[in-house]
Amino acid sequence: MDAWPAKKNKISSAPFLWDYSPAIPIIAAVISLSVISNFLATSFTDPGILPRAENIEVIELDRQIAEEHNPHHDPAVPRPRFREATINGERVKMKYCTTCRFYRPPRCSHCAVCDNCVLMFDHHCPWVGNCIGQRNYCYFYRFVFCLSVLILYLFSCSVAHICLLSQNMPFGDVMRKTPGSAVVIIICFFTIWSIFGLSCFHTYLLCSDLTTNEDLKGIYRKKRRAAVQTSTSSAPDWHNQEPKNPFYSGSLKSFTGRLFKSRLPSVLDANGYINDQPTIVIQVPKFPPETR
Repeated sequence: MDAWPAKKNKISSAPFLWDYSPAIPIIAAVISLSVISNFLATSFTDPGILPRAENIEVIELDRQIAEEHNPHHDPAVPRPRFREATINGERVKMKYCTTCRFYRPPRCSHCAVCDNCVLMFDHHCPWVGNCIGQRNYCYFYRFVFCLSVLILYLFSCSVAHICLLSQNMPFGDVMRKTPGSAVVIIICFFTIWSIFGLSCFHTYLLCSDLTTNEDLKGIYRKKRRAAVQTSTSSAPDWHNQEPKNPFYSGSLKSFTGRLFKSRLPSVLDANGYINDQPTIVIQVPKFPPETR
């Protein structure tokens, strides 16, 4: 192509690059569809919300706690704030949620924006308008990864468009004929750093089998804890041990497991019916007359 006819001067790079290879704009369209589909899936998929405990469940939980920690039913004894579970030899604390009224499972956290407990809570994303949790994290990662690839691809195509036109006309005329490509280059240049950095950060989280919430809190960070034992104590310094992630099973297994594992079913009621005033029936055992 030694000359580019004036009637074919377009703002978009796609018609120009189509003559070089139709695959160039087709690939951009496929990546764009992938970004949009994963964005919608992230926004409208239940992230793993746990329904709040009903009154009968709270009564049963209090009965079990009373048998375990308060056998004399002393009302002055408060409900334990934490419970412990052993996972792969490591003790994991489960905190009681006063809003949802149950002990949160491991890696579950209460979202202050959605006001719900979410399984494997990562963070609340305002850009998709939803929490990122166990059931939609794979869609979120694919959305961020495909978006970073799309930005790089659009940046490269726009630069190629301007460079090819610059071979046959002055650079000033190129800018006047293809202002869209210049705008795309500027937008991509200033957005790629944050999007590509976010993609790399979540790739690190996947390989480490961590969530954003766990990483920011430093729960399993490889840092030695501050020693609190006195110099006269001969007990082992367990405070100076490195905390281990009980869920980590290798970088490759963690990466593939969280991205390609089958999605767990939602535990929310599909009917959406909530009884605000449930009826609780307590059956009193009947004793024979001679045993009264």
